[in-house]
Amino acid sequence: MAKRTNSKTKTPRSPRRPRRRNRVDVGPFRHRFGGINVPRETVESVRTPLKSWRGLFKPVAKIGTEEWAEKNIRIPAEYAATAGRYDLRRYPFWREILAAMDDKTTERVVIMAATQIGKTEAIKAAAVAASQTSPAPMMFAGPDKDYVSEKRDQIYAMADATPAIRDKVPRPHNRNYRLIDLGGSVVYLAWSGSPQRLSGKACKRVFCSEIDRWAQTPREGATQKLVAERVKAFALFKIVYESTPT
Repeated sequence: MAKRTNSKTKTPRSPRRPRRRNRVDVGPFRHRFGGINVPRETVESVRTPLKSWRGLFKPVAKIGTEEWAEKNIRIPAEYAATAGRYDLRRYPFWREILAAMDDKTTERVVIMAATQIGKTEAIKAAAVAASQTSPAPMMFAGPDKDYVSEKRDQIYAMADATPAIRDKVPRPHNRNYRLIDLGGSVVYLAWSGSPQRLSGKACKRVFCSEIDRWAQTPREGATQKLVAERVKAFALFKIVYESTPT
């Protein structure tokens, strides 16, 4: 008689083999991807640039106006008694004023100071530094056209002497008398008595120099009011008023 077998009886399986790792070390073929052996040199040639690219995705540490100015700005010899690095140790009281350029709660900075204490240098340094730390349209306004033209030449001279932005500013033959191109930002030029120059430009920062000598325009209203209109387009703006006691 034939012996009946139970078809439901499971055949014992052989012990399960351990899974092979994706990475094996077989002579020069060290790495294995998708069943393909890749030479070690090829893997390393790809891994090395990937390590260097990691730094591109790291957030850049933000530097303030005061720190950037003291670290990078150079004073040209033709416009200052002390040429070289912009050193705030000679006039430490300008640190707080430069730091106010980055203070979001400060909208207006009023400076009334004596002459020959670095007042003009601080204004120029603030404009140059702000063009690199927080690029945005700016305006420099003075009492008259001759005064503004002179300061324009001084700001360009400071930019030419500063290695950090020397290559960003236009060459002398490409410069004009309407604005200052600092590479990262444009500084429009204006002066009192000319409502056309004081209006029509939206600026985040406005530097008003020697306001005690400004001419008022009755038809257009106070000159300072025209300046205040320039910053309405920006939620975070800065207006700097600078003058000498009279």
